[in-house]
Amino acid sequence: LAFPCCHRLTAQRCYRCASVIHMLGAWFRNDGGRDLLRRESNLSESSETQKGKRKHPHLVLLVALVVAMLALILSIIAVTVSLNTGSRATNDATLAISRSPVGTNLGGWLVLEDWFFSGDRGQFVMTKDKKGAGECLPPMLQGVNETWPSEGILVHRLNKSFGKKKAAMVFEAHRRDFIGESDFAKMRLLGIQLVRVPITWAAFADALAPIDENAFGSHNGENDTVLVPDPFYTDSVAMVTIPRSLLRNLLAMAGRHQLKIVFDIHAMPGGSADGTFNGVWPNPPVFWSSSVKGASNMKLTEAGLRIANALIKWVENLDPAFQQAVGGLTLMNEPAHMSALSKFASESQILDWLAAGAELFRKSKLPDLGVQLYVNIIGTAFPGWQVPWDWWTQTFSQAERSSWAIIDVHWYGAWNDKCQGKVVASQGFTCDQPLSEIRKTVYDCIEKDMKPFADSVGSSLKATSEFSCGTFENALLGCNDQEVLRTFLDAQLEVFAKYDITPFFWTWRMPYGKIYERQWSLKMLADMEDMPPVHPCSPGLGLVNP
Repeated sequence: LAFPCCHRLTAQRCYRCASVIHMLGAWFRNDGGRDLLRRESNLSESSETQKGKRKHPHLVLLVALVVAMLALILSIIAVTVSLNTGSRATNDATLAISRSPVGTNLGGWLVLEDWFFSGDRGQFVMTKDKKGAGECLPPMLQGVNETWPSEGILVHRLNKSFGKKKAAMVFEAHRRDFIGESDFAKMRLLGIQLVRVPITWAAFADALAPIDENAFGSHNGENDTVLVPDPFYTDSVAMVTIPRSLLRNLLAMAGRHQLKIVFDIHAMPGGSADGTFNGVWPNPPVFWSSSVKGASNMKLTEAGLRIANALIKWVENLDPAFQQAVGGLTLMNEPAHMSALSKFASESQILDWLAAGAELFRKSKLPDLGVQLYVNIIGTAFPGWQVPWDWWTQTFSQAERSSWAIIDVHWYGAWNDKCQGKVVASQGFTCDQPLSEIRKTVYDCIEKDMKPFADSVGSSLKATSEFSCGTFENALLGCNDQEVLRTFLDAQLEVFAKYDITPFFWTWRMPYGKIYERQWSLKMLADMEDMPPVHPCSPGLGLVNP
């Protein structure tokens, strides 16, 4: 009975309807139902007494019982809708998308990228202007006078303008506002099972205390939100620590909704990739070739392994209740992305670091605890964009590749000429083509990449921890029709399923990147996003004082 009702509602309203039905059912099953039966019975007897006779003494009781049973049935239906775990979206008739990815990402929450916060003025997904596209960081920072290019530059500027405490407060406010319990409930409703959570190295900044005790070891990593300098760009880049109590709260929320978290170290000291997500952009990435500044002279690659090991040890030592909500770890996101062009890292440097990180994981308790290692690797790091897949099979045994070691690649059609969708002439498709033609183009295009990938790694566990519905890197010229984008999504998911690849949509929400939101927000595609954004994001609005 609930399904026909939900068929006429948006997914968000259906979700609210189901919640009310569930509460109603719970009330009937408990004291409320019994009280109603008693009241109806008493009213019936009183009425019949006044008339001097009793007609059908059990009729009212029977009707009340039927009503209570109906409420119970509706409650069961509502719970079924909210707890479905399949990869197909929970009941096709109730949701805006017919098929959901197994996973999604919480991009823009604990790792910042400028384009997520570009307000109305965004254009390119990979920012080309070194000034960056960041306009805000709501709710406190509602607009800047000078756009920011990366998280580390933003933190440095906030510190310079307002001081360390207020800079940290801006980040605390953002982190408490951007993701909440309702997001996990909606993910569960969609059938999401895994949530990839990008974090910066600053979540485990205290692991770098041997470099400088005062800079990295004087705070409480469990509870403190403080500023720490980048170990190489000490005078121009800073990060805000991520208290591990926040990560435990995240695991608790995930557990309440039967979701598992994949922690992803998205940004390393000095920058281990070339892009605005690396924390130091537009400074060049120096992770692979440089040492930290200061007396220790520790190599940045060693500092990165210390960060990775700290994450592993932290998960090892979690209470079982939190530990059960950890699905996996990624020790480095997109290692040496764009080195194929800039040549800032060699093939051996990249693969040796990944092997060293894997060895730390292998020797830990995590494989036996059911936690998996997502080994992310990207073609843009290697000459000719050719990944040396034989490294994968040589580094991990067949038993490991079928149990805890997952080979992970990213796939984006926005940068592939043959897959792009535009409002202007395109080698891929134009946004006004019939949906059947668009679907075939996208399906054929992604299969040309996923089939060789699957063939190269054999029977290994496989994932694509980032993909999206961005049809073109210049979002202004990409497709924005929701049915086109949902077709784009479904075609990708069909190919991932064909080759047994676990997909994670990038990203869950992007309320302050208006130009990109339709193509890059799963929450928007599923018609679950609050509209319009709660807070403004416009140039010059400045800082809101608490």
